[in-house]
Amino acid sequence: MQAGGQLSNPNAPKFIIKSLFLKYDADNSGTIDPAEFLELSYDLGYFMTKDQSIAAVKEIDKDGDGHIDFEEFIAWWRKHDKFHILDNLEKLKRVQEAVKAFRKIDADNSGAIDIHEWNIFWESMVSSSAWTAAEEIKAREAYKEADKDGDGLLQWNEFVDLLVSMGVV
Repeated sequence: MQAGGQLSNPNAPKFIIKSLFLKYDADNSGTIDPAEFLELSYDLGYFMTKDQSIAAVKEIDKDGDGHIDFEEFIAWWRKHDKFHILDNLEKLKRVQEAVKAFRKIDADNSGAIDIHEWNIFWESMVSSSAWTAAEEIKAREAYKEADKDGDGLLQWNEFVDLLVSMGVV
């Protein structure tokens, strides 16, 4: 099994899950707080709001201390494989490239980009060789279709759904 597959696999070896946990325990407290969980989720391609992150931590936090310790994290990770799109190294690389570019554009971390930001995004992706020009054309055509709620903005989760539907990730 490839490393990307191990990362998203709920049955991954404990040391793989522990390395993920430690990476996002930014303050080295031995726990993950809502802000760190938000960062982990966003980096792995799953956008959530601050409120959703707080709610997710409350759900995962079995001892009620407001943080996720490693045992709580591993139990959650093994029950909820929310990051299933990262099933191989190539997909992981592409999602990470998309997250980096998206985050540069989404300066306010709102989880949404407009058509102008979308054009900037694709220019950055093509110039970094993450996608081909043909994929760029296909993606631009799909922008309006991907805007499921019709608000004129492409939310992060709509963006990920688009990439999945295109077979890009």
